[in-house]
Amino acid sequence: MFRFLHARTIVLTLALVSLLNGCTKGEGSLGEPEVKANKSHVAQKARELNDKTQKLEAAPDFKNAVKVETHYDPNQKKIIANVSVAKGLHAYAAGSETGVPVSLTIDEKGGWQKTSEVFLPKGESKKLASGKSVVLHDAFELSVKVDKGRGAIEGKVGVQVCTEKLCDRPRKYPFKVNPS
Repeated sequence: MFRFLHARTIVLTLALVSLLNGCTKGEGSLGEPEVKANKSHVAQKARELNDKTQKLEAAPDFKNAVKVETHYDPNQKKIIANVSVAKGLHAYAAGSETGVPVSLTIDEKGGWQKTSEVFLPKGESKKLASGKSVVLHDAFELSVKVDKGRGAIEGKVGVQVCTEKLCDRPRKYPFKVNPS
């Protein structure tokens, strides 16, 4: 949030300096005739610029945008990760060219090994100018079968979330599940 406010302050300051410079010089940057402006004109332009910048989309709380709950299903010998993404955001499924797809990895601690491929949800495919995008909304499940280990099962769920205009960096969400 601080970066957004700082960037907004810089934009407003630069716009006002530019406006004041154009209004006080004998001619504009391209040789336009002199523009005479009074304080109320400058104040009005500043208010208009402030209104426009307030309408800009504020960066979402990416740090708290994803919730991951994991558990072990002893009947299927499977780790299941239930992932939920905050409203207005999406994650990426396998096959996406525009973002980092979700992932589920198992650490080798305790001798645990994957005995299946990771199940990843399909997602909704969209064609964009920047490439193919396959997105996941709301809640989805990742899973993988494991065997031959002892003790806790540890791993990470990888997720990158984005709005329509802004993306977070890919994040890893560690988990530790006791199979007993």
